[in-house]
Amino acid sequence: MNIKMQMELPMPLSLLINADKPIEVIQYMTSLNCDSRNPAQCPNNKCPFPGDPEIVTINPLEQTISNVTVVSARKDLTPPNTNIDFHYINVIMKTVFTSSLKIDNASPTGNWIPIPNSIYSYLQEDVTNSTLNNPSHNLHADDGFIAIAYGMGWVESYGYNAGTNVRDFTQSIAFQNPYKRIDSAITCVNTAFKFSFPLNFIPSSIKWDFSAAPNIVPNTTIIPSSSPVLYDSATSFRNPILYYFSPQQTFLFTHSNTPALRDTIKLYTTSSTPDGCGSLEQLFQIPVKVMDLPQANFTTNNSGCLIDSVHFFDATNTNGESIVEKAIWDFGDNTFDSILNPVKKYLFSNTYLIRFRPITNYGCIGDTTIRKSFTDFPIAQFTVLDGCKNQAIKITDHSNAVTGSTIVKWYWDYGNGTKDTLATNQSRSITYLDTGSVTISLIVESNSGCLSKLFKKTIQIKPLPDPGFILPEVCQNDAVTQFLDTTKISDNSNNFTYEWNFNAGIPGIIPGPVPITISDLTTKNPKVTYTKPANYIVTEKVTSASGCAIIISQPFTVNGSNSNPDFEVLNGNTFCSNQMVSIRNKSTMIDFGNVTRLDIYWDTNDLTKKTSIETPYFDSIYSFSYSNFQSPISKNYTIRLVAFSGSAVSCKKSLEKTITVFQSPKVSFGMIPGICSNDQPRLIKEASYDTNVPNAIGSPFYSGNGISNSLTGLFDPSITGAGGPFMIKYVSISDKGCRDSLSQSIVVSQTPVLELGPNKVVLENGQVTITPQIVQGNNLKYIWSPSTYLNSNTVSEPISSPKSDITYQLLVSGDGNCTATDSISVKVLFAPLIPNAFSPNGDGVNDTWKIQYLESYPGATIDVFNRYGQKVFASVGYQTEWDGNFNGKPLPVAVYYYIINPKNGRPIFSGSVTIIK
Repeated sequence: MNIKMQMELPMPLSLLINADKPIEVIQYMTSLNCDSRNPAQCPNNKCPFPGDPEIVTINPLEQTISNVTVVSARKDLTPPNTNIDFHYINVIMKTVFTSSLKIDNASPTGNWIPIPNSIYSYLQEDVTNSTLNNPSHNLHADDGFIAIAYGMGWVESYGYNAGTNVRDFTQSIAFQNPYKRIDSAITCVNTAFKFSFPLNFIPSSIKWDFSAAPNIVPNTTIIPSSSPVLYDSATSFRNPILYYFSPQQTFLFTHSNTPALRDTIKLYTTSSTPDGCGSLEQLFQIPVKVMDLPQANFTTNNSGCLIDSVHFFDATNTNGESIVEKAIWDFGDNTFDSILNPVKKYLFSNTYLIRFRPITNYGCIGDTTIRKSFTDFPIAQFTVLDGCKNQAIKITDHSNAVTGSTIVKWYWDYGNGTKDTLATNQSRSITYLDTGSVTISLIVESNSGCLSKLFKKTIQIKPLPDPGFILPEVCQNDAVTQFLDTTKISDNSNNFTYEWNFNAGIPGIIPGPVPITISDLTTKNPKVTYTKPANYIVTEKVTSASGCAIIISQPFTVNGSNSNPDFEVLNGNTFCSNQMVSIRNKSTMIDFGNVTRLDIYWDTNDLTKKTSIETPYFDSIYSFSYSNFQSPISKNYTIRLVAFSGSAVSCKKSLEKTITVFQSPKVSFGMIPGICSNDQPRLIKEASYDTNVPNAIGSPFYSGNGISNSLTGLFDPSITGAGGPFMIKYVSISDKGCRDSLSQSIVVSQTPVLELGPNKVVLENGQVTITPQIVQGNNLKYIWSPSTYLNSNTVSEPISSPKSDITYQLLVSGDGNCTATDSISVKVLFAPLIPNAFSPNGDGVNDTWKIQYLESYPGATIDVFNRYGQKVFASVGYQTEWDGNFNGKPLPVAVYYYIINPKNGRPIFSGSVTIIK
């Protein structure tokens, strides 16, 4: 392998290295200590005196020797003397043979230490003392070993491999079992096999020794008699020719083994030609891996139903040591197969003994027999008839199982989203909530897991009639009582049959009702005569054309003929034309029954003003609105109440009462315009009333948030503050106490707050943004005037580029058109015009140094110097012009130098001015 890897191991530590490809392992060993001539810290980790380490190639455990002599390099063996003081021999061999190792014909003094997870142990033997007498040491044992001899001293060391027996590992033992040939020493418990071993020479004698294979049968040493030994076969493999030798008999192992304790077959050979180590005898050890037989098992995808093909699946447990490659199947019906996962279809119901023998890639065979039963499928069947909506429909099961099995499950699907899984055979009842075709299906399952074919049947769900009939209102004086049928049906068939019972109570009323004709018992709208006031039960059975029937019942009262009409007028004694008049029903029956109907005539002079109550209740309140009038002062109305207990004329009585209704006030109230929050209080003038109706004292009046005078309607926005809408109510009350009112809303808008701030200055040819210092309000609009020099007169912050001084006014308007104004001035600062001479001679012409526009710079500083640097004039601001004097005395004619700082963004001016006279 080309992979390079380095490992640094602390002492003592053993390490087992395995690979599936050839590898070489080299041991690197340092000296006893470091050279003291090296500095404490070597530069770049490179010491000038690196010492004397040793590198030793480690033999593989397969390339062992059993007898060798090594020499410990004592310091005085060869000149010049070395610094070697300590001498050791390390040995590795199989743990079971460690007791046979002898060093100089004596057992070693060191302790054997097992190597974890292996069958090997190692020994470190200190031969320092014996080397003083004899540096040669002989090692021999009954089994092979690998060894190294080494020594260490100050800075120096030595080490070398004790020797190796180079063997050709291309040779591979062959195991032949009843099922295949394997080029490996692998077999299973109780599995017959033969084996042969290849040699690249023909030995003069061989011996097969089974003493290290305690579980092999037979276990007898075999020594062929011929010389040279006869081989079974020969083959050329990479040269030289390989000759295969075997014991010529069949073996088996009675127990499995482990990697730590393999059964080992030994082959001893002798040859006329010595091997590379000078030996005429060789030992070949053949460790055999003996595995347990695979634990045969299989599964199927079939639940036991004959109709289905059976898929067999291998489920053998090989403990991860092998792979099942093929199988032998005996299906128990004189049929066989060798496919690993076959498919089989049984023809007859029966219980079968199925034998399964899986064969692994090492020729090991498992064996199991599993009992499986297969039966024919059951037959699902049931009967059911068409039915009616909302009525239970019976389903009767008639399913059958084959002989030898029983049905254990019924899978119902009723076709309406409802399904059942039952474990017992029982009749089913199902109610359908919708009409139309419904398909009911059933699958049954036998105790062997077989499912039947789907059996289904389609039925029709017919609609039920929607029965109903109208109860007449009758009293004992009604000669004929007629019931009116109102039955409907969703399919609109209407071909109904009827069965009536007019005295269905238990017990019935005596004397009972008498049908007008015998057909009234089965007609659609029957007629009956009741002679006794009482509470009856009437039933109607309606059957549709498809046979769907339903019965309903209703209580029915035959009233007496003596009603007692009565009512109470509510709302006191004052009735207003714009208010409803209400009465409370106090009507009762003097004899048996109920008042069945009320007719209320609110004005006997106008019978169209009528209210009819079909099912009146005692103390029920009924109301009516008369026309709202403002003239005349009042009107009288007579109210008549008619109480019925039946349809006959003799089944009703009436009562009248007269009331007076007074004129009602009438107000109007238009929309109120909004007001600003800082406006003065304002009278609300949008309300008025009908003057034909006399007002009570204090009427009309206003109410609501913001009303400071209820009689005049004075609204003060300072009371409400900005917001709204605020509701204002206007009320008019007549001298009779009748009233009318209307309400309107008013919105108080916030007056904008505006403050433009201090005036602005701008340099000549410059521009300035005018930003209001304070501006508050909602939905503001801006108007600047004049618009001269502005980039826009409708924005909140316009830019002015003035050519001269100007004053702007801003009008801000917000919600409710509320406004605020303020003004601001913009002053243009022109550049100072500085003369370069003046003549302070008192002639009234140019007597002072006049600097035009400098007065616009009140904070300007002016400094004038003579040619010697002496300041002769200084001023902050230029309210007093320089007259050419210094300390009260005229300055001589000369050139003077000035520095003027106007500030306000202007640069400093400097130059000269000449005084002339």
